Amino acid sequence: MDQISSAYSESISAAPETESPKQAKGKSNNSGNNKKKPDMNGGAKKPAAAEKPPSSVEEAVKRSPNMANELKSLVETLKTKFPDQTMIWLRDVASYFNSALHATQPLPLQSMAFSDRPLTLLSKETRKTLTLLLESCGVAAREGAFEVLLANMAHEMAKDRPHNGYLVVLQLMSEVYPSLATYNMTRFNELRNSYQNRPAIGTALLWALGQGGRKDLSVGITVWLDFMQPMMALKNYSRFVVEYLSGLFSHHSARIKSSKSKLLYSRQYFLLFDAIFGATGGNLNKDMQAELRRLYPAIKAISVGDCSDSHEVFPEFLRRLHAAAIMEEYKGNSGAAAEALLEALSECVANNPAAVKHWGNMYITYLPASARLLSHLSKHKR
Repeated sequence: MDQISSAYSESISAAPETESPKQAKGKSNNSGNNKKKPDMNGGAKKPAAAEKPPSSVEEAVKRSPNMANELKSLVETLKTKFPDQTMIWLRDVASYFNSALHATQPLPLQSMAFSDRPLTLLSKETRKTLTLLLESCGVAAREGAFEVLLANMAHEMAKDRPHNGYLVVLQLMSEVYPSLATYNMTRFNELRNSYQNRPAIGTALLWALGQGGRKDLSVGITVWLDFMQPMMALKNYSRFVVEYLSGLFSHHSARIKSSKSKLLYSRQYFLLFDAIFGATGGNLNKDMQAELRRLYPAIKAISVGDCSDSHEVFPEFLRRLHAAAIMEEYKGNSGAAAEALLEALSECVANNPAAVKHWGNMYITYLPASARLLSHLSKHKR
């Protein structure tokens, strides 16, 4: 596991790290403090007690009132020393924030599934400087840096080293360039799998990958389906995974309500349907099940809608309604699944004549499901 992460760390460790203004100042002060001053009473002077490190990131920010100027100075130095090595720029900036934002208490990422912290704790000037730095990097450099910083964050967390700098830089990268988490999904899945038995690290990886969803709903859905949904069955991740999806739809609620076009592909809709009503969703506690089902109407509205636009969804609905599918795929959740499927099938029949042709071709093959649909239609005449 660590071999994968170490490879990422080694890939950017060849160049020496540039000292931040704060680090250089600290060295200068330390060199002066090393000179022993004579004591009037003939004894050695007792060293001053070391200042306790900040307990939280909020406190760390308060203790760094010159952060914006220090970051500007560091960026200028990096661009002068390494004019064409953008990877070193971003690496050293992340290292600066690792030091400046280090706190004894880690960020509670488990309860921050869709939070804008720690980025919003930084001043606008600091964020602007970092944004301009990202803009001066090319597309390939940003993509490579995102991958390397993500892997280095996991590696440093495994060694119990400061890592808040990686979190804040990755968060800003995702805010400005939301699709970064989707460009190398195979590699990111490998990284997630390597650390899934380390919940704190695994959650940090999911949190970082999910930040693009704050700006782009489709990115958030893609990240949830590819990276998070497979972790929903694991006790240490289920709450985070459910809360991220809930936060995603809440954050984009205005766009969802006002959109007149489909925002999700039907394939994504059925993946979400199976996640909500399938075996995994059925094994969650009642609160989390209820939270997922609460999202279903919005998911349906921005994907298949009233089924009038696409007759091809009818076969998928009928297959899921089939008695065998209800018993096997939706065990423990079959009542809610059947109700949702019957309602969708009824809309297909009412709003899309082509769906009836599909039904005619599938009637015998899916006889129990067809009988159930006929019964539902007779009870709920449209």
